[in-house]
Amino acid sequence: MSPKEYLIRYRNLNSEIDSLCEEVQRLRSLATKATSGRLNPSRKKTRKDAIFVELIPKILFIEDKIDRKTDKLILLREEIERAINSVQDSTLSALLRYRYICCLPWNKVAKKLNYSEDHTKGYLHNKALEKVNTF
Repeated sequence: MSPKEYLIRYRNLNSEIDSLCEEVQRLRSLATKATSGRLNPSRKKTRKDAIFVELIPKILFIEDKIDRKTDKLILLREEIERAINSVQDSTLSALLRYRYICCLPWNKVAKKLNYSEDHTKGYLHNKALEKVNTF
């Protein structure tokens, strides 16, 4: 695995978690719509009630998945931070941290480092990847 592939795993896992969180929100929204008007206990059971009952296990399953992936993300972040900290040059380690831990786009990384985007994305990034120790 290349240093870039090694470092980008954190961003990818973080994106997976974000996507799962969005899915939970979508399902919760559906469940909320299905339960509107449920305050009347004398009303008959409807398809909406069945949808609500079907959604609960799906939401719980995805939330459990989010918890497991979050635990993995924390460990992965610690591992990647150790690799970034192995880079002795503070500018290069900051570049790696901004890009792969903070997930900043290149223009913001460049601005924080006070370099042009092309110089940051090209020369500095390549130099930083050469220096990172992926253990």
